[in-house]
Amino acid sequence: MSTEIKSVMVGSTRVISMANLGATGIRITGALDIYVRPADLLAAIEAEGIGVVVEGTLPPVTVEGDSLSVGATSWPIGHARKHRKGYRDEVLTCLALLRWLDTHPPAPEVDEADVEALAREMVGPDLNPLELARMMPAARRAITSGRVTVTR
Repeated sequence: MSTEIKSVMVGSTRVISMANLGATGIRITGALDIYVRPADLLAAIEAEGIGVVVEGTLPPVTVEGDSLSVGATSWPIGHARKHRKGYRDEVLTCLALLRWLDTHPPAPEVDEADVEALAREMVGPDLNPLELARMMPAARRAITSGRVTVTR
């Protein structure tokens, strides 16, 4: 079997041909100075059944009999194939979540004494305990935002 990937350059008729040669390797022809979309390349790799591991980013998958193992977790190959789309969706969801977490670091912890001190300043000299309790969340948000600091 062989999979072809067409160049994305306007007017180009060039293609890459990729074939999985099993234990002997992968044959790629026509790859000199050709531009392809990463999604097309990954689809061809998948179509040819070529396993790709980027060193240091993905744990190795081992095959033992009719099971796939990653670390201490194993799945029957049939089950993994049947739920492939679900696994892919879950991984993409997790990657999106990790990207968001990486770009939105947690707010620094807030000293409760600072929150109470700011709430007391917001309430003013007539310290009404109910008004103080009502102002605590606003004081916490103000300090957490980093735009307000409390010096005591």
